[in-house]
Amino acid sequence: MSEPQFAVGIDLGTTNCVMAAVDLKASARFPEITDIPVHQRLNEDEKGDSTRLPSFLYSPTERQSEHLVLDADDPDGWVIGEAAVEMGRRVPGRLVTSAKSWLCHPRINPSDAILPWDESEEMRKISPLQATIWILEHLKKAWKVSEFGKGTDLSDQVVTVTLPASFDQSARQWTLEACQKSGLGHAKLLEEPQAAFYAWITLRKGRWGEALKGGRRILVCDVGGGTSDFSLMQGLEEGENFNFERVAVGAHLLLGGDNVDLALAHFAESKLSGKRGKLNASQWHLLAQLARKAKE
Repeated sequence: MSEPQFAVGIDLGTTNCVMAAVDLKASARFPEITDIPVHQRLNEDEKGDSTRLPSFLYSPTERQSEHLVLDADDPDGWVIGEAAVEMGRRVPGRLVTSAKSWLCHPRINPSDAILPWDESEEMRKISPLQATIWILEHLKKAWKVSEFGKGTDLSDQVVTVTLPASFDQSARQWTLEACQKSGLGHAKLLEEPQAAFYAWITLRKGRWGEALKGGRRILVCDVGGGTSDFSLMQGLEEGENFNFERVAVGAHLLLGGDNVDLALAHFAESKLSGKRGKLNASQWHLLAQLARKAKE
């Protein structure tokens, strides 16, 4: 590993991933944080940059595969990102969603090929671990072609990957394994609420100690796509200096934006059919995706 030039943060989200970086050689006390655009397939016919990479993978039909010009950005024929979301809305049952949430599911093995969930046995499936690896590999490629990355390899930079504070040790190990297999084995894990707290400190540009005087506490509430996390930060006065420590973390709460989507979809289903349970599996998955789009 060569001397790193950048520090790169990856928010490995249940619904969306984003990436940002700072130049470690910048002389400013508070270096500028740059959002890294993610090059991806935007739809079946177009590629381009987006500020986010939706954490979705889609398995094209045989007819779609004939039309698509597949390349290295489409691992093993799967489509990642914006195009996956769009194609999944039009052809239900082929979309992998919330792979990150499956990493912490206590009743499944994340290395088993179970996604898309609850579909026919004939459907091609992948594991939550493989989905996470492919997403990280895509971000690696996006970094290299970005203007900020300047052709450098993400494996040579200081990389931090976020994860829910409530992830247990098993889920953290699966996340580390995904980093390892995607070529980011040196990446450090950082809890999402703590990352948000660090961002708040950075934005205050040296004035954060004033807000924590008198031993004040700050509650960080992170409502994500698949989980909600709560962390309590305590301000500490040490003479003329101020510091902080995390004093509490909320219990694991598998509740987030995904559940909002499902609640909206159930409500819409009751309006459409008069009661719940009238839609078949494909119709239900499509309605849930449309509910998510409406929410966003």
